[in-house]
Amino acid sequence: IHYHVKVEIEKKTFEQQIDFNTVAAFTTIDAMRYGYIDFDNLKKFILKFKKDVKKPDLNGILRRMDLDGDGKISFGEFS
Repeated sequence: IHYHVKVEIEKKTFEQQIDFNTVAAFTTIDAMRYGYIDFDNLKKFILKFKKDVKKPDLNGILRRMDLDGDGKISFGEFS
């Protein structure tokens, strides 16, 4: 629950910025250009910022955003 609340606050902060771009945000996380965000590229993205996040927390983020349950966050699910 803690991460859910924190993610929602961060999401709203980013969306309110004039230069925020959903496509750019998605492609920044999807660095390998797979067309989706999975556990590995989400973890790599978070580690770039020297954030220590546990496997259960990453799985929780994926479960929350992965609406179709395929283990990947598509752009539609992300946006």
